[in-house]
Parts: sequence; structure tokens; C-alpha cells
Amino acid sequence: MKVLAQAIKSKFEELTGGIHNSFYTAIGGRLRYGVALENESAPYCVVYVITQDPDDMFVEEGEEILVQFSLFDNTNPQSGIVIDDICSTITDLFNNATLSVTGYSFIDMGRGRVRGIPRDSEGWWGKTVEYRILLEKV
Repeated sequence: MKVLAQAIKSKFEELTGGIHNSFYTAIGGRLRYGVALENESAPYCVVYVITQDPDDMFVEEGEEILVQFSLFDNTNPQSGIVIDDICSTITDLFNNATLSVTGYSFIDMGRGRVRGIPRDSEGWWGKTVEYRILLEKV
């Protein structure tokens, strides 16, 4: 859903008093949709829609969309701790946030599962954070 991706990007890039939020700063502005750039500098985040249920399927109201933020870092041996810190900045920015989604009225945004991705053989650590978003077509 392109308009939702644009709303997430707008929230991520918004300035308060000319300053970016802590999530933007923590990942150096490297938020990608769907896939990271080849040889992406770490840390970075990839966001994508996991599921999208129509407004008449199993929900009381609106359209339910499950979005996943996947965090990755390999900058130092403590990258697992860095990922935990970045995860808290996502929570600060998106928990109970209100998004402006073109063509939809916004109902709710709440955090779901958080899963760790163990360090791999090349030193990459990861974590995924899921958000459930409810929208209603206007």
C-alpha cells in the first residue's frame, strides 16, 4: 500500500524544531521500503507490509494492516545492544502514533511482536518490530 508507505516515511522524516527524531538519527536516515540498498551502511531499517486484510474481514472496523520494521547492524561487537536501543526509538516514534494516510481516515497504530535475530557469521544482528495499523477508506 503505497500511501501507507508514504505516511510512514513522512512520520519518520518529520522535523521538530528543525531536528529529526531519535529513530531517524539512530539509523542515519536509512529507512528503506521492501529491501535495503546493495552494500547499505549499517545500521539501517527495512519496512514492509506483511499482511493487509480488507475492511470486511475479521475486524470490527476498517482495514487491518500488519507492518514490519526490520533492523540490522554490524558496526561493532555490541551491535545487539545497539539494535535494542534503536528498537526503543521505533517505539518512541510509532507507538500510538497518528499517521496521515491519503484517502483513509486513521483509526489506530499499535506495536505487536518484537523478535530478535541472532548474530550471524558475518557479525550482523537484527530485530523485527511489528505494528498493527487500522485504517478506513474515505
